[in-house]
Amino acid sequence: AIRCMERVTDETFRAGVLSLIDFDRRANLSRIDVPTLLLVGSEDPNAPPSMMEKMAGKIPGAIYSCLEGLGHLAHLENPERFNQALHEFLSQRAQSM
Repeated sequence: AIRCMERVTDETFRAGVLSLIDFDRRANLSRIDVPTLLLVGSEDPNAPPSMMEKMAGKIPGAIYSCLEGLGHLAHLENPERFNQALHEFLSQRAQSM
């Protein structure tokens, strides 16, 4: 992922960020009807825990989990903790089927 991002030009990255300005789907969150995990790093400035927790509250049955000390790239910063949280979520869903 890091090597991939290193190849992204400043112009391409800027275009991607600007495209997010008008992308607001908050009104649709309540329509999500599949098991949903919002997994966030406590130090994520791009998707702050408070915002993600609020978002989880708008998705029926969503699970919110915060990984302390990790940032926006939690899956790269600490893959073991990230994978453990994801595995727990998926295992719980599998048991309820």
